[in-house]
Amino acid sequence: MGSLLTYSGIVTKLRAMQSQLITDDEYQKISEFQSMSDLVGFLQRRPAYRPILASLETDYRRKDVEQLLTYSIYAGFERIYKFANREQRAFMDIYFKRYEVSMLKRCFRLALDHRAHVFELEGFEKFFRRHSRLNIDRLQNAYSMPELVEALKGSEYYSVLKPLLENPKATLFDYETAIDHYYFALIWKACPKLCSGGDLTALSNAYGAKFDMINLNWIYRARRYYSMKPADVYEMLIPAGHKLSRREVRKMVEASSSEEFSQILGQTYYARKFPDLSTKTIEAMYIRILKTTLRREAQKHPNSVTAIYSYLYQKEHEVDRLITALECIRYGLEPAVTYQYILKQ
Repeated sequence: MGSLLTYSGIVTKLRAMQSQLITDDEYQKISEFQSMSDLVGFLQRRPAYRPILASLETDYRRKDVEQLLTYSIYAGFERIYKFANREQRAFMDIYFKRYEVSMLKRCFRLALDHRAHVFELEGFEKFFRRHSRLNIDRLQNAYSMPELVEALKGSEYYSVLKPLLENPKATLFDYETAIDHYYFALIWKACPKLCSGGDLTALSNAYGAKFDMINLNWIYRARRYYSMKPADVYEMLIPAGHKLSRREVRKMVEASSSEEFSQILGQTYYARKFPDLSTKTIEAMYIRILKTTLRREAQKHPNSVTAIYSYLYQKEHEVDRLITALECIRYGLEPAVTYQYILKQ
């Protein structure tokens, strides 16, 4: 893993795809658009979106645009996958479960809302059938949580979700947290099997920062918005610490006041590395810290799976921003406000 010869082809492909990502200056321009057609027209002139948005008719809906933007993520994944060798595909197969988990979360919401329609993949079916081992047909015909969990029988998710069916008080949050924890633990355990040496350090730093920041945000939100008991907060956390020590996590969870929490946060590795991190900026800093860490590790180890992870993250982040821009345009927000919303993604 990580040799120039092994990665020369895929790195060239990644650089070409990365050069097509939208720049900060272009987001400023996007924030000034007055209609959805302005944004669609802009994207249709870009190589990365032209073939995907070409199918739009003149009477398209916002939902149609969002669906195609999401599909652009999967299309990018497919292009990289075709260039990848067996070892690189091993990483991408595990990364794909991120999309699988998102799909299942949508199934959860539909199954718990008895007024909702049956789950449909809406244009993504071929992609999921190529990469997923789940029984898509059974999922599409599951109208309740018991039917949905039963449809997952034989899959890795079944044993994770089955115990929740026995708890009549289990909520959507419980199901989503359970499947998130499973996915995060799977990724963390897989890292040493996917690479070694400097490549492993890069991948561990990238995912470690992600898990630490998720835990920081969950602790902060649990304290500020939900006044949760420490035992309940611990249940939410990802059991995969990196630069946050167990001692720091315990002290933040059990802090007696907001001032004490803020003081402990200020002593962490992330506050030392990113001086702007505080209780006022913790939610906004999540994306900045992840982007900075990923960019740094990908630059230090360009011939590694971290470069693949970095591009996929940036692409997903770009689509989130474009969908946010669509929403802002829909509600007629001022350009300055729209730009701020875009930057938060």
